[in-house]
Parts: sequence; structure tokens; C-alpha cells
Amino acid sequence: MAPKITGTERTVFAYGKAVLCSNIHQRSLMTKIRQSARGEDCTINLPGVCNYNPETVCWCHSNRSEHGKGMGLKAKDEHGAYGCYDCHMVYDRQRKRPEHLSLDNVEEAFTMAMMKSRQILKDKGLI
Repeated sequence: MAPKITGTERTVFAYGKAVLCSNIHQRSLMTKIRQSARGEDCTINLPGVCNYNPETVCWCHSNRSEHGKGMGLKAKDEHGAYGCYDCHMVYDRQRKRPEHLSLDNVEEAFTMAMMKSRQILKDKGLI
């Protein structure tokens, strides 16, 4: 029997904010890679930024066009890293970068985080 699709359902994401999804199909768009972030440690670890709280970790997509990022498009899920809320906000430029970190520092930290996260995904059998 197929699952019954109701009007709207409340869904809670990693940051604890509830949003309404119009149907079950929208919720199923979240891939296993994104779901795997629950409880993981931040791999970005920006000095003076990282909150080291696994409860805020989510899958952070790359902002690089070579990974599929474009206007209104996220990079493919396999091109990303586990990042806490604070590191994610700085990487996505939604929060001001601290003066002690250059843009190159942030990009280098994300590159290293992608490599660490890719190994975790391999260990989990997700890629």
C-alpha cells in the first residue's frame, strides 16, 4: 500500500528549525548523504568559528562551479563536507568571516573537510 500523502507535514532539520513540507515527496529529496550528517563531527573546523557541536552539523555543499554549483543550484551531494552551523555560515558567506581568516584559509579548510568527509562517506558505504 502506498503511503498516504497529506497536505503539509512539519519537518525538523539539523538547526532545530521547523519548516513545512508540502508533501512526502519533498522530504524524500533529502539524500542519504545529507541525512548521514546527523551526529557527525564538524570537519571544516574553522579556527575561532567552529562550535564543535555535533547537534548542529549538516551536510555543507561546495560553492564551486566545477562541483555543479550554479545560480539557484546546489553542488552535487558528493561534493560537500560535514560542517557545524557556524562554519557553514562563514563558508556560505552568510556570516562575516573573522579578520584572522582569509578567503583562501576558508577555501583550504573546506577542501580538506571534503576529503575527510569523503572518507567518512566511503566508510559508511554511501559512495
